[in-house]
Amino acid sequence: MLHTRMLSILILIIFLPSCNAKKPDLETVTAKAKEEASLIDQKTKVRVVKATLETFTIQKILSGRIEADRKVNIKSTSDGQIINYNLLEGKYIKTGEVLIEQDAQELQLQLEQRKNEYDDAIMSKNERIIRDGGFADQDSSVSPQKLEYINILSGLNKAQSALKEIQYRLEEKRTLSPISGWISDIKINDKEYINAGEEICTIIDPSSFEIKIMMLESDALSTKIGTSITAYPLLSPDQEIKANISKINPVVDKNGLVTIYAKIIGSGQHLFEGMNVRVEVESHKKNQLIVPKSALVSRSDRDVIFVYDEASGLAKWKYVTVGYENKDALAIIDGLAEGDLVIAEGNLNLDHDAKVELAESLEK
Repeated sequence: MLHTRMLSILILIIFLPSCNAKKPDLETVTAKAKEEASLIDQKTKVRVVKATLETFTIQKILSGRIEADRKVNIKSTSDGQIINYNLLEGKYIKTGEVLIEQDAQELQLQLEQRKNEYDDAIMSKNERIIRDGGFADQDSSVSPQKLEYINILSGLNKAQSALKEIQYRLEEKRTLSPISGWISDIKINDKEYINAGEEICTIIDPSSFEIKIMMLESDALSTKIGTSITAYPLLSPDQEIKANISKINPVVDKNGLVTIYAKIIGSGQHLFEGMNVRVEVESHKKNQLIVPKSALVSRSDRDVIFVYDEASGLAKWKYVTVGYENKDALAIIDGLAEGDLVIAEGNLNLDHDAKVELAESLEK
């Protein structure tokens, strides 16, 4: 009997807390159910754009280097000490201006001597013309055959050659710039004695700047003279350089690359020889199905684009194949149709048949 009473008390103790627990409030249950239903019915706001057939601009990013098409290495044409020095790194010099001038005192003395010899030869010539019945300083007063003979016997031909030689050697004492451009890579100093053939400096014409580009053989085949490109210096990416393809070297090197040159539009005054640039080369493909780049997402390691189904209000995913791309858009070659309403924003976390709501009117 005692055991029976103890068992009853134990059962009463176990079940007493559960009998005293509060029952859930009906309003709380209802609110929670509404919240869960709201989450189920919640729609993702998206923005869409129509897939359209247009000409697609393909952009290729390449590396390039600025080089001058007109660049001349200047060398001395004579021996001598420099007496006039007009060299300065970066100085702009015009065609025909003096770069350096060398001492020519000895040649000046020789020039005076050659002039005297020339004058003596003229006098001897006139004497012979008079003896042959002609008149002084009138070559036409004797026959051409006699005049040729007189010029030889009087020493005039020899004196003329000697005078021209000295004048030429004097001209070599003054080194002139053959082109207009910047002076660079100066190799000599003022008052220095230099020898014939010694390097003086380099002249770079900035108006001849072009961009040298190494391009894959497959890309070079589709590149044409006159194609516009845009380049940006690596150390000054905000500086835009416009150029046009001007030369294509028809040789493929051992690495499968072709050398392309693009002539820079403008003076090139703010650029430097050897500057490295990032090059954007554009080509165009007609009748391509174009969508914004933001429309592409990945699902199961495959390219997917969501389209908006107006009838159901649902997002439908489509596996697509991308043909071309640039920094803003894609050209789709398989998986989409012209006129599809492509979801360009709000698509990152979508699933197939997700309920969506347009955030704004359709873009055209």
